[in-house]
Amino acid sequence: LPAAATAGAGRLLIIKDIGGYASASTKAINIATNGSEKIDGADSLQILVSSGSVSLFSDGSNWYVNGVS
Repeated sequence: LPAAATAGAGRLLIIKDIGGYASASTKAINIATNGSEKIDGADSLQILVSSGSVSLFSDGSNWYVNGVS
């Protein structure tokens, strides 16, 4: 992810597995933070479902999950 401070407060990102490649058993899509930033308190997040997506928003310091599909 880009740094939350660079993205700015209120920035919304949607990350989508458009190719349908993700799977819990073999090909998780890893989303990692920048430096000491967190995603809802964690260092990273995974998309484990084929064609899955997650939307994240920044408060200027960290990232938060806004929705998962």
